[in-house]
Amino acid sequence: MAKSLTQQASNEALNLLGDIIEAESTSATFACGGTLYRSVSVRWDTEDSATSKITLPEHDAGALDKLITDCAPASFGLDGKDVLDESYRKASKLDNTQFSTDFCPHASGIIDTIAQILVPSVTGSSLGIRSVRAMLYKLNIYSGPSGKFKAHVDTPRAEHQVASLVVCLPCHHQGGALLVRHKGNETCFDWSEVADKIQWAAFYSDCEHEVMKVTSGNRITLTYNLFVTQHSENLRSLSSMLDLTTLPLYGHVKELLENPGFMSEGGIIGIYCTHVYAHTNEDAICLLPKALKGIDMAIHQVFQSLGMVVHLRPVITTPSEKDYDVNDEKVNLVGTDLHPLQASNEYDGWEYNQAYGITWITEPKHEEPASARLAYGNAASLSVLYSSAALLVIVPPVRDRFQGDTAAAGPERSAKKQKLDVEAGRAYIEEEVYCIADEEQ
Repeated sequence: MAKSLTQQASNEALNLLGDIIEAESTSATFACGGTLYRSVSVRWDTEDSATSKITLPEHDAGALDKLITDCAPASFGLDGKDVLDESYRKASKLDNTQFSTDFCPHASGIIDTIAQILVPSVTGSSLGIRSVRAMLYKLNIYSGPSGKFKAHVDTPRAEHQVASLVVCLPCHHQGGALLVRHKGNETCFDWSEVADKIQWAAFYSDCEHEVMKVTSGNRITLTYNLFVTQHSENLRSLSSMLDLTTLPLYGHVKELLENPGFMSEGGIIGIYCTHVYAHTNEDAICLLPKALKGIDMAIHQVFQSLGMVVHLRPVITTPSEKDYDVNDEKVNLVGTDLHPLQASNEYDGWEYNQAYGITWITEPKHEEPASARLAYGNAASLSVLYSSAALLVIVPPVRDRFQGDTAAAGPERSAKKQKLDVEAGRAYIEEEVYCIADEEQ
């Protein structure tokens, strides 16, 4: 009875942790913005092989008219194709090969701000010192009285893109507010009425966003794709750091782990990632978990700083019983590591373990194609399995957890080289084996 009550209390604590994580994922920062006072010059190629220039906010009407005339209609991506449809998007554009600008988001300090808020580095983190690289993508103009772009999610231009930056140049316009949405929350960036300064917004690449109708004037923006990079060792001292102990999640997790009744025999906590990652793409795999975003990064680093080993793994939650001989509906097929998309005629093209002992506290959010093979019946067809990215937290038995000062607990636990092996639902921690299969709980 005592063990049952302890288990019940532990489960309730895990459910509460899941609720906290879900709440954090909806309230966590997903966008940021700011203002700069300076002029911007843009040079562009014209049809007659000449070059034109405009400086904002000081400009003559002729230069602005020329820029608008030399832009082409802006398309948008739909089902892998570029589509022109003014009922969905009405705007014009110059590609990055057609223009240049003296504005640099790195030199202006915008990128440092974005890196600190959206892709922060963590003191003592195993992820290293992360920073952001901006790549100029396009110049766009939304003109009144009907320029707009309906709600959409950008197609990442590279698998390791983590965010987008929109820089609104100082030019008079009315309307055209940028609305950015994530998990039911919305942030509005209204840049109208201000014609003498640069305004900008950055947001994660999986955020839905919308440009409201421009009723007058011209809303001119530079857009940049943002990628995670990593500083070399000699630049460590130059990067600002985030103190994990200031995060609300840290205090709650620390309190749980210090409770001797919480998962007293150890186990594995499964937490599905909130944000979208191309975790089955070869290029993206090289950057994970360094490229984790927002609440996902916080979860990874908070647990790790408190001495837990955390693994990022792909999980197939709805496997085919025929393909994988799975008889227990609670089983998860957990990848042995992050795998690129596997294409095979064999049943074992995707390397996995059948894991029964993971306690899942959140639900899957997004899926990526993990394995594809030809299936044969009356006619050959393509069978595709999808995986979700998840964080697996190894919780040692209470007797092996840190004691006393938690500040030194993380490095101490990491030095013990704990490892994960989910085959047959077992977690191997240090030299001992702890079976956490469902039937033994």
